[in-house]
Amino acid sequence: MGMTQEQAGYAAERVREGGFSFLIAASVRSGEFRNALPRLDSLIDTGNKCKDSRSTTASICDLPGCGTVFVKRTNNKGLRFTLRYLFRPARAFRAARAADRLHRAGIETPAVLAVGEHRRCRVLLGGYLINERKQNVTEAYHVLLNAENPGRCVAEIMEKAGRLLASIHLQHVIHRDFKLANIYFSGDGSCGVWDLDGARIYPSSVPQSLMMVDLARLVASALSVLKLRKERFEPDLRGMCGQLAEAYSSCSPSLSVAGVAIEAALQKFFPQP
Repeated sequence: MGMTQEQAGYAAERVREGGFSFLIAASVRSGEFRNALPRLDSLIDTGNKCKDSRSTTASICDLPGCGTVFVKRTNNKGLRFTLRYLFRPARAFRAARAADRLHRAGIETPAVLAVGEHRRCRVLLGGYLINERKQNVTEAYHVLLNAENPGRCVAEIMEKAGRLLASIHLQHVIHRDFKLANIYFSGDGSCGVWDLDGARIYPSSVPQSLMMVDLARLVASALSVLKLRKERFEPDLRGMCGQLAEAYSSCSPSLSVAGVAIEAALQKFFPQP
């Protein structure tokens, strides 16, 4: 069913019951946790839902034997979804592999506790990713939205997020949705990333065109947040792109990029109104 093909390096145990198939991380040693997995849908519904759409449901909930966790379920959206995943594993497995690779490389991202899927007669009903819940962190989105000095805050975000993105790309991973809502800051100022649903792992270096999409997505996201601030603030777009390019390129000679190239990618992939 694809489970063996998607065996993650961190997985220590496999659970199959009632159409559910899960790989559980070596860090989880609780029988209560294993027994709760087939009841995951009801636990998600009774938890604190962060998102509930036709395609995705995300919830912060309590799992027996594991405490409070973050769970994301990819929902079956209909015939096209059914056919797409009839003979391929749920997207959650790809996200788990990307998260595991980053985690092993020392890149700050929530640890994967379990990943799985629910099928009936090969039809994928849902894919599940269970992550540790990060405490005392703030999304870069909210940091910039509420910053007293937006200019200084933008510069700090371009610096830290640029280095973070470079470290991700050096692991041959493309995020594909590298925006401020998916970047977080810890109390010590360190920077991390989550929401790897769309991430892709490449066998060798990441194509430069896709690197540019991630870079441009970050700038587009910052511009969108600045427009939401109450007071008017006119960002220096060229300066933002230059700061990002300098931070990103400083991590490796193989990642050399110019600010004007990021600016061009922004206009191509995320044109501003």
